[in-house]
Amino acid sequence: MKFVITDHAMLKYATRFSVGNIKELRNALQNKSVKSNRDLIESFKATILQEALTAHPDKSIINNMERMLYLYETYGFDKQFKTFKTLDKQFVCIYEGNVHVVVTCYEASTLDKLSRGKYRKHRF
Repeated sequence: MKFVITDHAMLKYATRFSVGNIKELRNALQNKSVKSNRDLIESFKATILQEALTAHPDKSIINNMERMLYLYETYGFDKQFKTFKTLDKQFVCIYEGNVHVVVTCYEASTLDKLSRGKYRKHRF
């Protein structure tokens, strides 16, 4: 499998998992012409890519209608979404040909909370 990491996915990974200096990464993404910035971006992409390659396919987010509606409205209704999950992270990808484009990532526990039904019976 081939993965492509978007700038948005890198920023979300840094903020949600407290990896690296977020301001430094944001500045590097804005000014990619400097070699030190490119090196920082490539090392960060390598970290995410290593985790994405060890993740296994997961369909729990696809069964979450509210989350999928948000993804379709954000990225387009003609996209095919796939998710990959590690123990604590979940990567949302758009499948285009033979390439998985990682568009965002979430904590796996957050998605488990989101997948609960809207209407639950209350126990009194």
